[in-house]
Amino acid sequence: PLASGEAFDLNVQRYGGEPVLTWFQGEVVDGHGQGEDVVESTSYHTIAVVHAGNGLYADLHELQLTPQGTLLLTAYEGTRWNLTAVGGSAEGDALDGIVQEVDVRTGLVMYQWDSLDHVPVTQSDFRAPSSPDTPYDYFHVNSIDQLHGGDLLVSARNTSAA
Repeated sequence: PLASGEAFDLNVQRYGGEPVLTWFQGEVVDGHGQGEDVVESTSYHTIAVVHAGNGLYADLHELQLTPQGTLLLTAYEGTRWNLTAVGGSAEGDALDGIVQEVDVRTGLVMYQWDSLDHVPVTQSDFRAPSSPDTPYDYFHVNSIDQLHGGDLLVSARNTSAA
């Protein structure tokens, strides 16, 4: 049962060589999730509840277990950003699309990738908000996948790119 909120992205994945159920549970706020990711055995016993690290909440769009015993998750963080290059405010907020790799057993963040460090807001196909009080979701992580060799493929809805 859910502690609160809604559930998204129910999947059968593998953890420790065994099939498990995974899903996001939490609240939906402005098209993003604020919650946690759950890993349960096929007999419905909770193996882990995985939280995003670094003061963030897990997002509803994607969670993927890796063969290394980690979970790839998405998160968002509002960041003060100059949006004049895209027609927004010099004192605007951009939503930083974040991918974290979290150790399922310990909850430690093993890796974090931030869209604002790699993809400029000018790459967005999405119009900047007219109000400086509305965060600019310029990137919008839709999905992530770990490729052979460990590289990550990140799909970004609002840049029409991966």
